[in-house]
Amino acid sequence: MVSTDDIFFIEPHKNDSYENLNSWPEPSLVSSVAGNLRIPNLTDEPLVLKRNEHFCNVRSTYSPDNIEIKSPDHAVATKSQLNKAQVLHSDLVRVDPDGLLQPCIKEKFKSLLRQYDNVFSPTFKGYNGAVGALEAKVNMGPVQPPQRKGRIPQYSKTQLVTLQEKFNELEDIGVFKKPEDIGVTVEYLNPSFLIKKPNGGFRLVTAFADVGRYSKPQPSLMPDVDSTLRQIAQWKHIVISDLTKSFYQIPLHGDSMKDCGVSTPFCGERVYVRSAMGMPGSETALEELTSRVLGHLVQEGVVAKIADDLYCGGNSPEELLTNWERVLQV
Repeated sequence: MVSTDDIFFIEPHKNDSYENLNSWPEPSLVSSVAGNLRIPNLTDEPLVLKRNEHFCNVRSTYSPDNIEIKSPDHAVATKSQLNKAQVLHSDLVRVDPDGLLQPCIKEKFKSLLRQYDNVFSPTFKGYNGAVGALEAKVNMGPVQPPQRKGRIPQYSKTQLVTLQEKFNELEDIGVFKKPEDIGVTVEYLNPSFLIKKPNGGFRLVTAFADVGRYSKPQPSLMPDVDSTLRQIAQWKHIVISDLTKSFYQIPLHGDSMKDCGVSTPFCGERVYVRSAMGMPGSETALEELTSRVLGHLVQEGVVAKIADDLYCGGNSPEELLTNWERVLQV
């Protein structure tokens, strides 16, 4: 029960004893009715809750109208935070963590990583159109979602500054742009939140639940987990990798940008110009892009993929080295 009817932000509580609760409920805005919050179970299986169990966090929200920044120096992330000098990005890659490779083979892997060091850079310009003009698109239906003011979680000042810094970081790498800079009139503002990472820190998450309810699903052929595991089981040696901010690398179609607006705590409205996790159509776009780029390697049995996780294998260290170089070349 809540004392007033308002709009609240809900997110899963990460300290639950049940692992299957850690992704439920999805971060979203929920309106209270008659002092009650209705939180539906949208997972594929029933969830059993114990009496008085803390399964989610609920926060008040507010509309960031006429908010004054008392400490602008702290409210805006500096670009130097993103451009800290690092000798080699590939130095962060763990090579032979179990110590099974011969020193000469291990050094060859390290040399290959140094050769393609730019592949591991945390900053990127996005997909370059090498295999076609692929874009993510929100396939809206005939009915548009009702417009409403932007909402921000009732965070502390420190958390609001952190949220703004995350917006600034993504704007610096081209994920967000100001609406007037690209000639877009925002028609819908989606709420954004901070979610704790398992290894510390926060990541920015935007809830596209309302836009998703008014969009049409896009048919696609997604990888089968069982066949992927069978492929991986055939290899004796493996390289496990994933794409850095995979969704953020895919351009968003111009017609979809008006429905993908966000409201920042201090710096006004922004719009997504790249796809994002949870955005309708983003998974389809990612699967299509990775299939076109890596499809020939998947067909040869050199690579297996699930979403943004890539697995490269071989039956000997030398074969794995050759196959991994082919992956880096694409």
